[in-house]
Amino acid sequence: MPAVIETSTTEPVVPKSLPPAAALMAELVESSRNLPNSSSSLGSIRLGLGVIRKRASELRKNLPVGNNTKAHYLLAGSGVNAENIETELRSIKFHHNHDSDISALDIGIDSYLRARKEESILASIEESIQSTSIDFDNYLAKNITMDWKQRKEQICQYFGLLPSTGQSLDSVTGVSDKSKRLQEDFVPGWNKNSVGRAVLGPISGPGEFTDVEFLQGTTNQIVVTPTIFGSSNNVPAAQSRIKKFTETVCDLNRHRLSKMAYPISHKFQKCSLPNGNDIRTQQTQDIWKILIEITGESEISPIPERKFAKAYLSSPTNSKEAIGIRKQITQGAKSFLEKQFMEQLEQTIAKHPVEAQLGGIPSVQSKIRALLNLKFAENGKWVYPSLEIINNIPVWAMIYYMIRAGYLNEAVKFTSLHREEFMKLGSAFPTYLSALNDSPNKALPQTLLDSIRREFNEQVRFFDLDTSDPFKYALYKIVGRCELSKKSFPGVIDTTEDWLWIHLSLVYEEPSDLSASFDNYTLKNLQLAVTNFGAKYFNPDNKTPALYCQVLTMVGLFEKAIHYAYSFSQIDAVHLSIALTYYGLLRPITNVLKLQTELLYVNRKEECEINFARLLGFYTRDFRRSDPVDSVEYIVLICLNGDLPPPEGAEHLKLCHEALKELVLETREFSKLLGDIRADGSRKPGSIEELMPLIHLDNLNEYLRAITEQAAIKAEEDGRISDAVLLYQLSEEYDTVVNIVNKSLGEMLAVQPLGQAISQGLGENSMPLVLATTENPAQLARHVMDIYTSNISIFNKVKPRNRETCVTLLQIVDARDLYAIREYERCLQVVHSTNILTLDPNANTSVVRRRAQEFVMLHQSVARNVPSLLVMVMECCANIVAGIRESYFTNEGREARINEMRGIVRNCMVYAGMIQYRMPREVFIRLSTLETQI
Repeated sequence: MPAVIETSTTEPVVPKSLPPAAALMAELVESSRNLPNSSSSLGSIRLGLGVIRKRASELRKNLPVGNNTKAHYLLAGSGVNAENIETELRSIKFHHNHDSDISALDIGIDSYLRARKEESILASIEESIQSTSIDFDNYLAKNITMDWKQRKEQICQYFGLLPSTGQSLDSVTGVSDKSKRLQEDFVPGWNKNSVGRAVLGPISGPGEFTDVEFLQGTTNQIVVTPTIFGSSNNVPAAQSRIKKFTETVCDLNRHRLSKMAYPISHKFQKCSLPNGNDIRTQQTQDIWKILIEITGESEISPIPERKFAKAYLSSPTNSKEAIGIRKQITQGAKSFLEKQFMEQLEQTIAKHPVEAQLGGIPSVQSKIRALLNLKFAENGKWVYPSLEIINNIPVWAMIYYMIRAGYLNEAVKFTSLHREEFMKLGSAFPTYLSALNDSPNKALPQTLLDSIRREFNEQVRFFDLDTSDPFKYALYKIVGRCELSKKSFPGVIDTTEDWLWIHLSLVYEEPSDLSASFDNYTLKNLQLAVTNFGAKYFNPDNKTPALYCQVLTMVGLFEKAIHYAYSFSQIDAVHLSIALTYYGLLRPITNVLKLQTELLYVNRKEECEINFARLLGFYTRDFRRSDPVDSVEYIVLICLNGDLPPPEGAEHLKLCHEALKELVLETREFSKLLGDIRADGSRKPGSIEELMPLIHLDNLNEYLRAITEQAAIKAEEDGRISDAVLLYQLSEEYDTVVNIVNKSLGEMLAVQPLGQAISQGLGENSMPLVLATTENPAQLARHVMDIYTSNISIFNKVKPRNRETCVTLLQIVDARDLYAIREYERCLQVVHSTNILTLDPNANTSVVRRRAQEFVMLHQSVARNVPSLLVMVMECCANIVAGIRESYFTNEGREARINEMRGIVRNCMVYAGMIQYRMPREVFIRLSTLETQI
């Protein structure tokens, strides 16, 4: 059984000299000593301070709420009188002490009101500054965000980093539509519903045409992305192409200004040469060759501008002009295919000279014979039994390939030499071929047409690939247009080009000369066949992307060729459209605002139209800001369609004009685009004015004024003072120009510290070459005033108050410059000439007061600089007096001069005292300090 802890009930003896609290503690200590020692099985109690504090807190919770009377005795025992302390605490009265609440009896009611007014003014100023700072930060943040977002997308597009689906960075990064709308609100000139913006496209984002399905490359092809470069894997080469194309477009416009024809296809073909030797580049090169053949262009005799516009765009379908242009397209495409075939033939022979056995003089006949040796002979023997051989020559194959290579005359000569052999075969084919060659419309007369068809039905119609000569079958069908309901040519067609050449050979645009309607096969029929096959047929694996574009071009589907070319190379599509529009071979969309997201449109006549204006506008997006002048060179090409019958022609002129206006507002390159003002006041024309004849403007001044009215306001709001001045100058708002100059110069003087020259870095006669190069407000003001004072008609259009204000501000600038170089005497003279302050030391106080009363009539730009003007005058006086006092020489005028300075100071202090509440408090304090120094 554990031992019981017992405590002594006997109270210890405590010395009476100890106070009660000390006696209590002594009693506790004495009692603790009576506790059981360590001999007990329980051991001694050793409690830490934390445990004691915790137990004391728990015991305190159990005490009744209220005053504990025992505490009074405890405090009294320590000499503390609680009642007296409580009485003293309650007798203390607390008062709110504010510095502004000064008794009116001590300092007077005027001083009290003055202090309250100053505090109110300072509070208002501080609130205004804080609000302005917040607004500025918000505006700056939004504009910087917008500009960075735009530059980021341009850089990503430049390096081909945007998704190939045309998706914008907004959708990738999750930018909401609301934030995008907010950003658009800060874009200059941005208006989705404006015609100009519809032409140029959005400033940021992809803005691609929604009806274009971009091609994707394979491992055997350069990866193609929907950028202007065509290939994102070779940016330097792409940049070189763009530069060359741009230079060519500029050269084109120079020739147009001089009313000179331009070999545009030849020039654009050369621009594509450095792009590489891949199959897409070679096929793109061939497109330009096709255009050259169709139009008949040569570098020596280029095609005049819009030569084919009337026939292709305006003439009825069955008119002579329309039929003529379709014939020209057909013959041009055939000519290209024939020349291409001959080039490939020569290359094939050169690769296999032994098998070809060309030998002798390389005539056309010998080259074709060499090709036949490569295709149909082995070891000197013909291995195809179906070929008809005459004098050891496959005659039908020889004739076919001569015609296929474009040498119809050579084929006629060959058949004439072997006429007897053909007669033995029961064929009058030499006669048919000779008549075809002599026919002006490349068609047999009706008698021979009936004869060749009869012969075809008797000898050739029932074709068997194993026993019949395929070339004989093909020649009869081509020359005699036999059995056109079946357009199959077995054993002859090896390539797409062969198929297309045969069908172009069958095309005939004058069906009235034919005997039956089923013999009709026009270019429109061939176009329908090509579109039915579609791009997948000609480019199934995306390895030959430009082949289908070639086919569309050769059959005269120019609008669809542009649409398809855009899917793999925007730069080629754009310049192909420019060339076709120059020739007049491209139908443009007029309603761009409605169809701004569509590149190709089919009108009510089932004719395709291309969005030419938007195509050019969107192409310039990547270099509009860096090279706005180059952008103008492209946009003016929209006016090529200005010759269309009304109202289409006028609509395209409007599209061009509105696009140029939007370009000016977007890029803000006013001096480059709209012109500038030289130092002598004469105008320096901008790029738009230089190209004015190309955009058919009757009144350039009205057009420029329409642009400047919008752009000038925006430039002024954005703080682009030199741009705003230039724009208002161009719009002949001369009074507004001076008003802006005054405001800008006044603001600069207000923030520029004293002692720093305003015109630092500018010589006395330093005048800029042009107005837009002026960035210093003081120099800008001098420049403007020099121009206006030299032209009385302009000078009279400026309000006298604005003229006087500008002169006064320039005088202050001169004074500040003199003060900066410590020319204090001259500085005071210039300030006196401003008639703002009275610096006559002998002036009456009433004169000074009258000048101070005129302060409210000063222009705001001048009034805000009066406080600093007072400080500068006082500093000048103080420095002059200090200089006099430091002088070793004394004379009678010394004290007189000091007194003059004191008189000037007295006038300034009187003036300052009357406008005290219109200037900062620290300025008045500074003036008072300077007064004591003089």
